[in-house]
Amino acid sequence: MSDDVDEAIAALHQGELDAFLEGRKALAAKLKKAGDKDGAARVAALAKPTPSAWATNRASATARDAFVDLLQIGVELRSTMRLALAGTPGQDVAALQRRQREVVEALLGEAKRLLADAKLPSSDVVTARVRTNLTTIGTTGKWGDAKSACLSKDLAPLDVAQLAALLEVEADEDRAPMAAPPRARAAEPAAAQPAAPDLAAERAAREAARRAREEKIRALEAELATAEAAHENRSAAEIELGQAAASLESAATDAARHADESAREVERLEALLVGARETSTQARRALEEASQKVALARRDRERAAQEAIRSKTHLLAVREKLDRAKQEPTS
Repeated sequence: MSDDVDEAIAALHQGELDAFLEGRKALAAKLKKAGDKDGAARVAALAKPTPSAWATNRASATARDAFVDLLQIGVELRSTMRLALAGTPGQDVAALQRRQREVVEALLGEAKRLLADAKLPSSDVVTARVRTNLTTIGTTGKWGDAKSACLSKDLAPLDVAQLAALLEVEADEDRAPMAAPPRARAAEPAAAQPAAPDLAAERAAREAARRAREEKIRALEAELATAEAAHENRSAAEIELGQAAASLESAATDAARHADESAREVERLEALLVGARETSTQARRALEEASQKVALARRDRERAAQEAIRSKTHLLAVREKLDRAKQEPTS
């Protein structure tokens, strides 16, 4: 029954996101009716995936070949990094990471297509989360705490401690079969026993190498984290300044339009004023009223013009900041 529940949960995560809650409710009710209270409780506790998590789940199935490539690159990358940290030549880590990024971008394109087809948001933030999910899964070979293709919340980028633990765990697994001595040693004479000091020295050397490897990983990851944080801050600043510039440009356009309308009103009133001078006393009274309107209109025009100047000045300042932000180095 547990396998059947797992398959049903996987199918639920591969379905349409808008139908997830209804599907979860129906599946839980079905399991409860069948007497599987534990399965029903598991299903009822499932969280609805975020759009980026849903797109990651779906892309792993709809672009299966690319996703398998991503996992295989991850296996090679982890093996190569362990060999490199141990001082043993292996594949080019940078080349593997480039291949990983290429496959991630291909899967990201599929995820964007799925989001668009489902009429779900595919903003820069959502896209960045999908990219992080795919990169983390590809590097670790795992879906975080979730089962394969059943992601509900987005994964975080690997930090120093997680990467060190990942490499150390796999390294320990690689050494595990070597921990048991060959059977032939049981029949060796007692004269072979003095090798124990060499074993202790080997363990000490291995422990020293492990600590050196962890320190190197921490240093490299810290440098990477600093560069990524700087890049994210610059990207966020660029988006924020761009939005502010667009808002100010719209305000400047509105102010200029109001100034033009006021100018046209002044011209119209001035024409009335010229005609009013040729009339009688009643026309003179109309002229005085028109003069007052002209004065008010001119004042409004001046205010609008001043506001336009202030808005334009602010816009230029924001654009200058945006240009500087774009010109700053990314690493």
